[in-house]
Amino acid sequence: MAVTASFYVLPDQAEEDKVWRFTCRLVEKIIASGIRVGLLTASEAQSLRLDSLLWTFRDLAFVPHTVWPEKDDHAKVIIGRPPVCAEWGECLVNLTDELPAPLDDATMIVELVWGEPEKRHLARERYRHYRSMGWTMVDHRITSWR
Repeated sequence: MAVTASFYVLPDQAEEDKVWRFTCRLVEKIIASGIRVGLLTASEAQSLRLDSLLWTFRDLAFVPHTVWPEKDDHAKVIIGRPPVCAEWGECLVNLTDELPAPLDDATMIVELVWGEPEKRHLARERYRHYRSMGWTMVDHRITSWR
């Protein structure tokens, strides 16, 4: 199975709120193409923040989602913390500093690269890991916020 790892390199001085809003816009675009998304967060606080933002990040925006382990057959996005399970969808957006596992069911991994040097270093390690697995690597340089 072909897997794509997309790395979105955000501006050096990215503010956390802008990163989460960017994440919401990105997820909205992904599900518009018919792909289910798992949003892997580092904490319950992150999960709850994204849960709230997916309702409010843009006027008239509606991103059907749920917070794991709640179930909703209409949800196109599942938000939660590790471990990942098959129900999370084909695309996994990793918002943690860790390598997500297991990755058996994902066909796309999205990584956001931002923050202090240590976070960027960990993102580079994940990049090398995905590349060593023979995945297709895609880089997106985000230079400004809209």
